[in-house]
Amino acid sequence: MSMPAIKFTFDDSPEFEGFAHGSTWNGFDNVAISREERDKIAAWFKANAMSGEAEEEVSDLMAIEPMSENGLISLGWGYATQIVREEPPYVRKPGDDAVIALRFVQVLRNWLKPKEWLEMQERNAVQTNTGICHSHDFCDANMAMAEAFESVVGKTPDGDNEAEAKLWSDAWELAMPALGGKR
Repeated sequence: MSMPAIKFTFDDSPEFEGFAHGSTWNGFDNVAISREERDKIAAWFKANAMSGEAEEEVSDLMAIEPMSENGLISLGWGYATQIVREEPPYVRKPGDDAVIALRFVQVLRNWLKPKEWLEMQERNAVQTNTGICHSHDFCDANMAMAEAFESVVGKTPDGDNEAEAKLWSDAWELAMPALGGKR
């Protein structure tokens, strides 16, 4: 059985190279590694272990016998490994900003009480700093925008991605008139 090459992590570890078994255990991906990669992982375990756990972690890792069919060392069915999956890049479609803006306003209207909604609009109407929105006075409006963004784009927004950050900003600008802000 062929095992595709992958990259994986242990929660907050750096990425390691390995091979996918094509199965999971307790929600974690079952992976196998080369002896060389095992040495890199052992070094990472030693450098990052908490309160003296390194010796046991490294000892357990080094005790795993290679699989007879391919010589790889299986970390499956016991290690909390996650395959790194590359998401395809988001391609902006015309009107996405307007749809996100509309959804953002809907989310905020659902989250805020009628009195809070009116108070937010009044505060935004007199706000002279165009970078401030008083929806934040009543909720975490970034979470509302994230919900709106994800409902349209189909993924969690990545603030480090310039195109996604611009889409977020454009949607916010389009939503501001409904929030009482001058735009």
